[in-house]
Amino acid sequence: MIAENFKKVLEGAAAHSNPDDDVIKRFTARQASQRDLPSFSGKPEEWPFFISQFQNSTNLCEYTQEENFLRLQKALTGKAKESVLALLTLLSNVNRVVKTLAMRNGRADQVINTLIVRARSIPLQSDKSMDSLIEFGTTVEKLVGTMESMNYLGHMSNPQLMEDLVMKLPYSLRVQWGTRLRQILPTSPNLKDLSTWLIGQSETACLVAHTTTQLPPNPMIPANNQNFRPPPIRRHMYVTKYGKKIQSTALFVIVVIAWKFADGLDG
Repeated sequence: MIAENFKKVLEGAAAHSNPDDDVIKRFTARQASQRDLPSFSGKPEEWPFFISQFQNSTNLCEYTQEENFLRLQKALTGKAKESVLALLTLLSNVNRVVKTLAMRNGRADQVINTLIVRARSIPLQSDKSMDSLIEFGTTVEKLVGTMESMNYLGHMSNPQLMEDLVMKLPYSLRVQWGTRLRQILPTSPNLKDLSTWLIGQSETACLVAHTTTQLPPNPMIPANNQNFRPPPIRRHMYVTKYGKKIQSTALFVIVVIAWKFADGLDG
């Protein structure tokens, strides 16, 4: 309801030339977006998302330098914060802080090389592991998307990288990729082609992947005792009139019937 009211106010203000139009738009944008930035610890793979959120939110909500200064102080952690700690004392240093972070932790070659190492470190895939195939496809998609967003395309047609990633696939999928190559040729395939194909394979895998459900805990078994063994079943002890102990229920019944029959004969 509140969002609808804000939308109506915005639409009404847009229909009239009013000096307060920009104020209303800015206020509405700030209500609809998240003020805090994602945390940034200095890992290169975190940089593209962090800087895009910083720039987009600043442009959309028109944050002032003072507001961005406070947002950066709150978002930076670890090595990233240590690298600009001396600059986080003056409001006028906001641009220098962002520039220093980009130089030390957000260079395109750093980011792309980090993602390449991660993709190459993924173990060989198996036909039996659908989840692993989906994760592999997501990793390659992220690598290609980051290359495009940072306009760092040198590795997009890297034949060795292509071969390394294709060899991660199980044999059956490598054959299917070979079929796809026949459709691409004579154009040289690149990582974009591989990523697009893997997305299709991942979507298919999602349709047939089994959803694992966890059974509720057994209240009879302690949660922190993995070596727990259920107690042995205790047998009932029966004592005859002669003082002899009998553990078998069936044997006790037979003995009682025999006694009664014997007592009847005696009578």
